[in-house]
Parts: sequence; structure tokens; C-alpha cells
Amino acid sequence: QKIIKNYSNYKYYFGVVKADSYSHNDIKTVKFVDRTFNFDRERAKTIWRGLCADEYTKEYHFEICASLLDDESVEILTHAPRGKFRVEIGLQSTNPETLRAIRRTLDVKKTLERAKALYEAGNLFVHLDLIAGLPYEDYASFARSFNDAYGVCDELQLGFLKILCGCEMERDAARYGIVYSDTPPYQVLRTNYISFAELEKLSLTDELCDRFSNSGKFQYTFPYLPLEYGNAFEFFEKFGEFFEEKCGTRDISKVSQPNAFLLVWNFAKSVMADAGEAKARLCLDFLLGETHRVPAEFAEGVLAAGALKDELLSNILRSERGACEVVKLPFVSEKYIIVTRKNKTLTETEVLFGGI
Repeated sequence: QKIIKNYSNYKYYFGVVKADSYSHNDIKTVKFVDRTFNFDRERAKTIWRGLCADEYTKEYHFEICASLLDDESVEILTHAPRGKFRVEIGLQSTNPETLRAIRRTLDVKKTLERAKALYEAGNLFVHLDLIAGLPYEDYASFARSFNDAYGVCDELQLGFLKILCGCEMERDAARYGIVYSDTPPYQVLRTNYISFAELEKLSLTDELCDRFSNSGKFQYTFPYLPLEYGNAFEFFEKFGEFFEEKCGTRDISKVSQPNAFLLVWNFAKSVMADAGEAKARLCLDFLLGETHRVPAEFAEGVLAAGALKDELLSNILRSERGACEVVKLPFVSEKYIIVTRKNKTLTETEVLFGGI
């Protein structure tokens, strides 16, 4: 990342970014360090418009206040070239009492609406964060904050309150019953509102959310599955219990990627009346992200085989057919889809399900 601290002079600023584009090929992301980049809306819009030009070739990261985005700002961001912008939105909580206690003036409804509009455009990366351990945020309140935020961003980060020396929260710690570690990073251990055991449960939820939702390796399965379940927080809570029971550990990093797919599939079967679409989505994610053979557990009824597969792949060079699968994905199309695993592409055939 390249940090640029002063860009009051727009021409100077764009000159620095342009120089980065050509002389620092190892730099992938240019991060703007303003905590509220769009506080000055007109300045923000000027810079965003400028960076949309082809000569600016990096990804540009901004911390923004989503509720300050006007319609024109949303229009600029949602029509920017794909992959050009990454925005970080500090939500922290959707509990009004919590937000007042930490002195944050936030229009929660508008923030979530704007975040959703940016996310659904699909051309930029949207990051939201929540913080566990804040005043008045008990376990149930955090669950509501999580459900409010889940599904309106590409990445939902669950952070845990840190009490740094000299900060206001250190002075208010006794008032809110905040007990925290006396060694770095001084993380909260419990408060008057949330227990140590509950924070431990949230820690596992954080790890599961990172592995399955935030990683991008299950892009067709998440956030679909938790949202289809109807309560995203409860989904991850129960998924955590299922994981601990089946794997005998709380360390999700010990689970291989193929086994992680099976873990999701077995859990989905246990909590959903009809897990057919979940199976198809998992199969597609596996084909696009893994090199192993698709597990039979969720390949059945999704992958075409035999004469049907041969017929649908007949127009593909024989030397390339080994990297292709024919799949039935009703959530994408009523026609069979050819998935090329090597270059991760989906090609719709002209054949309807049952058409041969």
C-alpha cells in the first residue's frame, strides 16, 4: 500500500497517484488515510471522477461515511470501472444507545441503504465493521447489529473493543464494567453487558465469517446460505456449534478446504428443509476454486455425466475437455452451463434441462 498524506492540491495529488501507476508496479492498492474521506463531498467527487480515468491503474481504498454519500456520489462510485475502488465503512453497531455512548453520530438506516446500493452494483469492494464489547451492546444486541449489516457488503469484519491508554473508553471503563487485558492489544474480556463466554462465541463467529463469507472462496454459497436461513447471526452461531461437535476443535484453520466444503454441506442439510440450491452453489464454488474432484455428496444431481456430458462438450477441443464440467445451476439458468475450471468461466449452452 502507498500512503499519501496531503492532497489539498488536486493536481499534485493526481500527479503522485499517476507516478505510482507507472513507477511502482509492485503497488496494488493506494490507500487514502482520511478517516472520513467524503466529509468534503465535492472534493471526494472530484477525486473519484479523476481516478476513474484509464491512466489510474491501481485499486484505491477509502474510509467513508456512507450516510454522507449523496445520489451523485453513489452514481460515480457505482459506475466506476470494476475493481477500481474499495470503500471501508465504520459501522461499529446499529444500537442507538451504544452509538450515543461512544459519541458517534450515525444515520444507521441511510448508512445501510447506501452500503447495500454500493455492494449490489458489484463493481467495487465494500467493507463494513462491527465492534463487540461496546457499552450497552449485549449478546442479543450484537446479533441484531450483525443481522443488520450482513449481506450488504463484501466483507463484514467483527472486531473486539481495545482499551488504549488515554482514550475516553479507558476513563469510562469502570462505568460500563469493562474488564480488559493488561497486555497488548488490551482487548476487552467482559463488560456489564456481555460475558467472557459470549465474547468467546463471537470470536468463533468471526473466524467462521472470515473463512466462509469474507474469503471470497464461497462466493456463490455465501451470503446466500445465511440469508436463506433467515437469521444470519443464528446461522453462524449454530454452524459454530456444529463445527465444534463434528471436528472437536475451535480452530477452523485446521480444516482443509475440501473438508470445509463438506462441513458446510452437512450443516446445510441439517438446518434447511430443501438444500438443493445450496448443493448446486457449493458445487459451483468448488469447481471454480479447487482442483480436486468434486465430492460425490454434492455433485449428485448437479454434475452431468456420461453421454449427456460428452454431447454438451462435443464442440470443445478434446485436449481441453478434461478441465470442463457440465453443471445444472437453476439459480443461474434453465440451460446447462459449462464450467471451465482452468480459467474459471461459465458458458451457457443452448440445451435446456432434460433437453437431450
